[in-house]
Amino acid sequence: MKHRTIIPIIVILLSLCFLPFASGHVPIGTGPGDTLDTAAEIDNPTKSWVTYQDLHEGGEAQYFRFNISQGERIRIIIGVPVTQGESGFSPDAVLMGSGISDVGIVPSYVEIPEDSGSLSVDGVIPSNPYYEGFTPSTYYKVVDIDVSANATGTYYLAIHDESSGGEYMLAIGYVETYNIAEWILVPIYSLQVYQWEGQPLLLVLFPISALFLVGLVFLFLCRNEFPVHDTVWSVTVLSAFMYIGSAASFAFQTAYVVSNASPTWEFGVSIAFTVTPLLLGIVTLRLALNYEWKTDFKKQLKLLTFGVLGYLLWAGLIVAPSLLVLVSFGQILLTKISVS
Repeated sequence: MKHRTIIPIIVILLSLCFLPFASGHVPIGTGPGDTLDTAAEIDNPTKSWVTYQDLHEGGEAQYFRFNISQGERIRIIIGVPVTQGESGFSPDAVLMGSGISDVGIVPSYVEIPEDSGSLSVDGVIPSNPYYEGFTPSTYYKVVDIDVSANATGTYYLAIHDESSGGEYMLAIGYVETYNIAEWILVPIYSLQVYQWEGQPLLLVLFPISALFLVGLVFLFLCRNEFPVHDTVWSVTVLSAFMYIGSAASFAFQTAYVVSNASPTWEFGVSIAFTVTPLLLGIVTLRLALNYEWKTDFKKQLKLLTFGVLGYLLWAGLIVAPSLLVLVSFGQILLTKISVS
């Protein structure tokens, strides 16, 4: 293997080693309830979950509930998009449960369970937005609750604002763990985050779409030099361009959030998720342009590896790594059949 290929792969593998130190949340699939009886259930509230919701109007509350054991840590963060925070929207929170002492004033429109205490926390816009390099994204952290459960039981969380509605983010839990499906789907979840920030979907998809179009132009211009008529080969090349497009997309999002908030140490996470898809796209493109991979078993295994790495590094919006895995696996089968 040439040094030009070894170096990018080493960088990619080193980046994978740092992934466990990246901070982020797993999306919750369900929305909130409008009453205590319809409150959305949050399973395993110690795991780091996140949901993006819309408080429709002032004077209403939305409810979540979870079961937790005595002594367990209750960690709750509420954030709002920068644009809405600057317009003054900062929802409040009420944490309710049998082990909670009454603190603060709860508005009359917020339901409180019988025999429960309530901790009312006013939302406050901080001086600076919070930068999260994992997505990347930025928001105002308006509520931050970090307490221990004084009793085992069911706890409720009400999110409300007396005067207005708006978009908000609820993050609950502190143990940042992912199963493989949750990790692979992060690029899809991120689309929701970017739209929650106020970005149009077309703008979000522009970088990766632009690189896909660059790939099409490349195929057209090189139609006399490369086997463009071979669908399998062309799909492989376009997948590599989509990997590079993911790097462009992450770079764009990083620049977007840095314009709204001062970067923290998590800026390094954003850089890593920009550089690694770029390097992966380059080595994949180099391999794809060598037509010998279609009959070379070792090169096919290498392409299959690049496809799997695409899932882990969030490259190609799931589509590209899926195509590479299918194409490489199919060619491996054809190669084995032809040899036998």
